Amino acid sequence: MAANPNVVPAELPLRLEVTSANGRSNLVCSGKLVTSTAAYFKSETKRVIERSSSIVMDLGGLTYMDSAGLGVLVAAYTTAKQADCDFRLLHLTPRIMDLLRLTKLTFLEGSTENLL
Repeated sequence: MAANPNVVPAELPLRLEVTSANGRSNLVCSGKLVTSTAAYFKSETKRVIERSSSIVMDLGGLTYMDSAGLGVLVAAYTTAKQADCDFRLLHLTPRIMDLLRLTKLTFLEGSTENLL
């Protein structure tokens, strides 16, 4: 039986806190956005984007992100754009900013409001 990506095991090293009002959603991420948490992140962000006109992702609490995490971040951006949902990143850590530059994903930096 396949695991349900919407179920958050207690030991999952990623926490997502979602608040929504008037079609605007804020997603606060903390922990690790890595291979083991990518499916959960992707399903949750898709669910939030589908019911929002605007989403702000606060990444300031992320302690680590690998290539799978970067991939689902790009997927969230693409999903938002296809849904005509405004997409913003907030509180990018220097590590995440470096990853965006190294992978030539600087177009995501244009969607940021870095308030570090």
